[in-house]
Amino acid sequence: MGERTSLALAVLMMTSMMSVGMAGMAGAQFADAMHDSSFDEQTQTTETNFENAFLVPESNAISDPNPWIEETLWQRIEAGQVRLRVTVITKSLRELGLWQFEHGQNEKQTPAGLGETLVATDPTDGQIDHRTFWIDAEIFHKMSAIPAIIAILDAQNAPQPYDTTPFRSPDAPTDDDAQSESVRTGEIHGANEAWENGYAGEGVVVAVADTGVDFGHPDLDGTQARISDGGKFDGWPMMFDHNSMYYWLVFGQSYPARSTWYADTSTLDWDNDSNGVLDLSGHNITGIAPSLSGIYHLGEHPDGTLRNQMGGDVPILVVDSRVSGLYETVIPDINRNSHFGDDENMTKGNETAGLDEDGDGIRDVSAGLLYWISDGHGGVPYAETYAARHGYSNRIVGAGNLTLFMLESGSHGTLCASAVAAQGVVSDGKVKGMAPNATIAAIGNHYSGGHALDGWRWIAEGIDGNPATFDDQPDIGSFSFGYSSIDDSGADAYSLYLDWLTRVHNNQTTYAVAIGNGGHGFGTTKVPGASQGIFSVGAFSSRSSSGSWGQSAPWSNRGPNVVGRMDPDIVAVGWSATGDIPLNSRNNGNSAYTTWGGTSLATPITAGLLALVAQAWWENLGERPHSQTLRDYVLSTADDRGYEPFVQGGGWFNASRATATLSGENGSWWASPAQWNTGTFQGQHRDANINAIAQGESQTVDVEFSNTGSSDIVLEIEPQKFEPLSHFVTQWLSLGNGSDEGDNNTWDGYQGDRPDILIPIHVVNNTTYQLPDGTKMVRARAMIEYAAFDDNLDRSSNERAPIEFFRWTDTDGDGIWVEDYDNDSMVDDVDWTESSELEEITYWWSHGPQAEVRVGNPFEDMSDGLFLGIWRSDVSSSGLENVSIEYDWTAFGATTDEWVTAPQSITIPANTTFTSQFTVAVPQDAASGLRQHGLHIQTFAVALNGSIANQSHRDWTLPIVTNVPWSGPFNLLPKPLDGNVSNQTLYTESWISGAQRWSWRAESGDWRFLTVDWPEELDTGGTVILDVDWADNPWTDIDVLWLSQKSHGYADEDPDAYGDSTFWIESRSVNNHRGSGRHNWGTYTGESREVFVVPSSAGLHQMVLHTALHGVPTNDNALNISVGYVAAEQSGFHKVVTDWSEASGNETVHVVSTIPMPLESVRSFGWT
Repeated sequence: MGERTSLALAVLMMTSMMSVGMAGMAGAQFADAMHDSSFDEQTQTTETNFENAFLVPESNAISDPNPWIEETLWQRIEAGQVRLRVTVITKSLRELGLWQFEHGQNEKQTPAGLGETLVATDPTDGQIDHRTFWIDAEIFHKMSAIPAIIAILDAQNAPQPYDTTPFRSPDAPTDDDAQSESVRTGEIHGANEAWENGYAGEGVVVAVADTGVDFGHPDLDGTQARISDGGKFDGWPMMFDHNSMYYWLVFGQSYPARSTWYADTSTLDWDNDSNGVLDLSGHNITGIAPSLSGIYHLGEHPDGTLRNQMGGDVPILVVDSRVSGLYETVIPDINRNSHFGDDENMTKGNETAGLDEDGDGIRDVSAGLLYWISDGHGGVPYAETYAARHGYSNRIVGAGNLTLFMLESGSHGTLCASAVAAQGVVSDGKVKGMAPNATIAAIGNHYSGGHALDGWRWIAEGIDGNPATFDDQPDIGSFSFGYSSIDDSGADAYSLYLDWLTRVHNNQTTYAVAIGNGGHGFGTTKVPGASQGIFSVGAFSSRSSSGSWGQSAPWSNRGPNVVGRMDPDIVAVGWSATGDIPLNSRNNGNSAYTTWGGTSLATPITAGLLALVAQAWWENLGERPHSQTLRDYVLSTADDRGYEPFVQGGGWFNASRATATLSGENGSWWASPAQWNTGTFQGQHRDANINAIAQGESQTVDVEFSNTGSSDIVLEIEPQKFEPLSHFVTQWLSLGNGSDEGDNNTWDGYQGDRPDILIPIHVVNNTTYQLPDGTKMVRARAMIEYAAFDDNLDRSSNERAPIEFFRWTDTDGDGIWVEDYDNDSMVDDVDWTESSELEEITYWWSHGPQAEVRVGNPFEDMSDGLFLGIWRSDVSSSGLENVSIEYDWTAFGATTDEWVTAPQSITIPANTTFTSQFTVAVPQDAASGLRQHGLHIQTFAVALNGSIANQSHRDWTLPIVTNVPWSGPFNLLPKPLDGNVSNQTLYTESWISGAQRWSWRAESGDWRFLTVDWPEELDTGGTVILDVDWADNPWTDIDVLWLSQKSHGYADEDPDAYGDSTFWIESRSVNNHRGSGRHNWGTYTGESREVFVVPSSAGLHQMVLHTALHGVPTNDNALNISVGYVAAEQSGFHKVVTDWSEASGNETVHVVSTIPMPLESVRSFGWT
C-alpha cells in the first residue's frame, strides 16, 4: 500500500466557489469531462500528479440536476448527437406540453390517411406521469427549468434482458442432453402441493414485459389473458406493444410499411361472382365462412420468423363472417398455397394459429396471437391513454383495416412466460409453469422503440388507464431485465418510479424484478431490481446432475442497493430449468424447448408462485392483496437456506407454506414487517429510502405475528449474526507448462472436469476433516495472479482459477474419494478413480481473476462429504510457467447478536395476530458500516392439552440490516490480511474483493457503500477530500463515487415512506467501463490510489467503492479510506470584486485541514 504522502496544494483549486461553478456546468462541458483524454484507452500515467487528481473531478463531476438526469444524455450531447429522445417524469404534463409548444419540441404526427381520423386527447395533470419525445440537443439544458419535472431519462437507453445461460463448466450438459425439468422446480418450491390444494393461479393475470410471447406454442396456447370489463375491448386478449403503437399513432405506419406487429389490412377484395376465388388477388377462399358485407381485407403477416420459416410473405385475410362490417376473424395462409380454406382461423376467443407439419397433433409453426381488429369506432387498446400521455391525437382507422398481433422477437419472453404458465404439452410434459391456471398478458418489443415506462405503467392501470378498475389489467408484472449503466441503483429515477407505481399508484399491483447475473460481488443489484417496494429476485440452484438445490448461484447479483437496503427480497430457481422457445426457432414443436437459467428464470418462477399465493389470498380473505403486505407475507413464509440477507434476502420462496398458511394450516404463521432496515432518515423510519442509526442510539420495532391456524404456537426467538468459525488459506504455486517436456510437479495442464486440487472440507465419520458444529454456510474463493490473467490490461483474459464444491457419496464404501499415488497432493489422471462418487453442488467458471462459491446449510447437502475442487484453467496461455493462486475456505455460523434484544419466547393463540417487539441498540463503541443480522425464529406446535412439541417444525430468520454512518471527517483502516479466523467477514467496508465477471455488464465487480454523516459545523464553504488507497500494483483500480441528497418529487405521494430527498452522484472516478464488465485502468493520481474532492454539505451522503480491476494477489483487497476536510479561514477561497482589474493577484490565505497539507501556493479561479 502506498505511503500516505501529504497532499499537494493543488487541492485548493477545488473550492466551494468551484462547486457553484460545477452546478451550473453546461451539458457539453459535462460530457467533455466524462471522456477526459488523460484517461483514454491508450494512456496510463505512472507518476502521481495530485494537481490532475484534483482538477479532473471539477470537470468530471455530474452537475447537480434538479430534476434527476440520466448521465448518458450528456454523453450523447458530447458525442455530437443533434436530437435526443427523452422520457420526462413529471407532475404536470400540461406544463411540459406548454414548454414543448413554446420551444417547438412537439412531436409532429403524420396527418390522417385515407379512412383514418385523428381525435384529440386530453392528458391528465397534477399527478405523476411521463412523456417520451424527441428534443433538439442544443436546448436540452433548458429542460431543468420546466416546472414540476421529476426526472429526465434517456429513452434511447433501452433495458437489456438478462442472459439465459449464465455459464457452463466443461462437463455441463448441452441443451439437448440436459435433464433438468421445470417440473422439478415446482416440486422444490412447493407449487405441486399448492396445486393439489386447489391453488394453481386461477383468475390471476401475470404480465411478462419482454421480447413478446409465442402464444401459438402448444404449451402457451390458451394461457393468454383476456379483458373482462364489459367494455369495447371485452373478450380480446390483454396485450400491449408500445413500439408498434408509437409508429402507428405518430406516423400511421404498420406492417409492411414499418416493421411492427400491427398489420395493414386495408387492401380490399371481393368475390363478386361467388366462385370461391377473390376477384383481384386470386386467393382461394373456398371452405371459409364468407364475408357478410362481401368485402374482404387483405394484408401480410408481420412475423419475420414466420416468413423465414415458411420461405416468404404469409398473406392474411380478414373476414366479417358474423356481423356485416364487424371484422372478427383473421386467417393466415401459413402454408402459402394461396388457399385460406385449409388454414386455422384466428378469432376472438381462439386467437392463435399455426401449422402441424408432421401430423402428430403438435404445432410445428406458429402464426402468433391476434389481439384486436379495428372496428372503425375507436383506437387500438390503450391508445387513448398512451396518446394523451405523449401528446398525440388518437388515430382511428376503418373497420378491418388494422390487425394487431402479439409475436416474439427472440426467445426470452417465451421462456419467461413458460416459467409462469406452461401447460406441459410438448415433449411429454417437459416444461410446466409454476401457475398453470394463471393467464399471461404480454408486453412485446420491450427492448425496442417506445420506452419501458409505458409497459410498467400499463401493468398498473390496464387498458382503460385507470388503476382502480381491475378487469382489464394484470395483477403481477414479471421483469427479467435491467439497466446496468445506472450506478445509483435504488435512488435513481427508474427505481423510484416503479416503487411509486406499486406503493401508491396501484398498491394492488405487484412486480417481480430480476436483480441481474453479474455476481458474485456485493452491491451489484441493478435497476429496476433495486427499487424498494417490489420483489427483487435472486437466483438459486436446482442442479439436475446431483439433485442439489437451494444453493446461491454464484453469478446472481447481490445487495445492498446504493442506499444500503437489502436485496434480493426473495430467491427462486434460476440455475436451471427447462423452458419453451418459439416454435419458429425449431423445425419440430416437440423440440421447441431448452434448458435455461439466470435471474431471468428466477423472476418468472417467482411471478408464477406469487400467482398461487394471490389466488389463495382472494379465496381465503376475499380481497386482493396489497403489494407491500404481500411482500411481507411471502418473505415470512419463505425458507432460510443458510445465507446472509444480501444473498438470500427473506429466503427461498415456499409456495406450499404460503398457500397453506392462508388456508389456516395448523402451525403456520407470518410476520409484518418481514425484514427491517434499522434507523431513520430525516427524523423517522423510511420504507422506501435510506435509514441510518448512530452509535449509542436504539430503535424498537413492532412486529405482528399472525397465527392463521386453529391451534396455538410457540415461537422461540434468538437474535443472530454470522461469525467465522474456521478459516483456511494458502498459496498454490502452480509449476510447469502443462507439457510432457516441462516441469509438471504441481500442474499437468489438464483442462477438463478433473480438478488440479481436491480439498476435503468435511467428511462424515472422519475426524480429520470436520466442519465446526453450528456451521451454517461455507465460502470458498480463489485468486489467480493478475500477470497470468491479463498482464497487459488489454481486457482479454488468459488464465483463471475456476472452483467447484462437490458432494461426495461413498457408493462403494471404500472410504476413498481420490488417490494420490505420487504423494504430490495434486489430482493426476491416475488419481481420479472415484469421479463417479463426486457430484457438483455449485461452481464458478466465468472469466475473471477471482472466483467464489458457497454452500448454505452444508450438512443437509453433502451426503458423505463436502469437497472443494480447484483448477488452473489455461484457456489462453499467459506464457508463465509458475503461476500463483491463492485459495481459501471459511466456515460461518450463526451466533448470538448482542445488538438485538427480543423476547426469548412468545405464544400466539390460534387465529390471532400478536404484536411483539425487538430492539436494535448500537453500542457506543460500535464500528460504523452495514451490519447483516436477524431474528432466528423456531416454531413449536402446541397440542390441545397444552403440551409443547419438543422439536421445531419450522425455522426462519427475519433479516435485519443496520446502517451505522461515519461522522465526517474520518479515517478507516483495514484489518490485516493475516489469515486470522476472527478477521474473516462476509462484508466489510475496508476489504473488497474482485468478483469480476468478464462476459457480463458494468456492475460486475465488488461494491461497498459507506454512509457519511457530514456535520453542519463543517458546512462552511470548505471542501471534502476523498482518499482511497490500496497495495501498490499496476493492475488494481477502485472507483469512488460520492452521492449527495436532492429532492425527488415523491414526498407528497407517501411522505412516511419516501421522505423529502434521494441521492444523486455528485462526483465520481472516471467511468472506464468498456463493455462486458471490463474496465480500463485509470485513477486520478496515476497510481494505486484514488483521490478527489467534492463540495461539503451537511447531512447524509453515500460514498461508494467499486472494484473495476482486482490485481492484488489475495482474494481480499485491504483499503485505507480517508474522508478529510480542508477550508480557508475568513472565506479565503472567495474574493468579491467590484472591478475586473481586481480579478487576479496574490493574497495570503490561512488554510486549515484535517489531513497533513504542506502548502506552497494557492490558485483560485471561477466566477459566480
